[in-house]
Amino acid sequence: MTFQQGNISQRLGQINGRGGVASSPDVAPGEYESQLAKALRERAGNRRKVEYDVSELLGTPAAKVWVRVPTKGEQDLAIKRAHEYVARLATGEGGEQLKSDDDIVQDAKAAAILHAAVRGNDPGVEGMHPAFPSVRWIIEKLTADQIASLLSLVNEVRSSEAGGVRVLTPEEIDVLVTVISQSDLESSQVALARFQREALSHLVVVLATRLVAARQASAIHDEAQVAAQQAAAERDKASGTE
Repeated sequence: MTFQQGNISQRLGQINGRGGVASSPDVAPGEYESQLAKALRERAGNRRKVEYDVSELLGTPAAKVWVRVPTKGEQDLAIKRAHEYVARLATGEGGEQLKSDDDIVQDAKAAAILHAAVRGNDPGVEGMHPAFPSVRWIIEKLTADQIASLLSLVNEVRSSEAGGVRVLTPEEIDVLVTVISQSDLESSQVALARFQREALSHLVVVLATRLVAARQASAIHDEAQVAAQQAAAERDKASGTE
């Protein structure tokens, strides 16, 4: 697995002979764009891509793809394309029932997300174009298991992005517990505010499990200590020293 940073807008401009970075269509002429907005716009066009070897998954030798996290706009467009696919599929007798079939709609959405997130790995244009021609192509050419496996790669990359949902490591949990234990309530809330609900849920589960284990260990220690004291008292009694 490898990583790549590449400004797609800039590279497309170079290929087309224009050079430079394409201007943002979201900013109207004369409209102010803050430094933060500029940085985020540039980051959206320069998203990190992770390379995966999917030869075994797809049954094709030397098959590699780049995976990037779709923006919200790309996801919305993917959902639109999914519904368009279902609408075309639903034409003809009995077709109306397909529009309300949750499985078909969800599968189409999964394929549409793959179309937006999985990029090609052709020499010279790596990651600049979708790896698959269309949503319909993905559904017709790939199995349900292949689609699910590719989607898991997208989710894996998503979880590693800034702001992405990921599981905290034991080391991170230990550091967080130390920080919270040495802070007041307000500071602790600030420390936890950067985590999403899923990460906090994971933190609570881990700490609850640790607490139960600690209580059990403490109870065993107390029982052992009481048993040792009783045994010592019985020995003292038997030796006549009590």
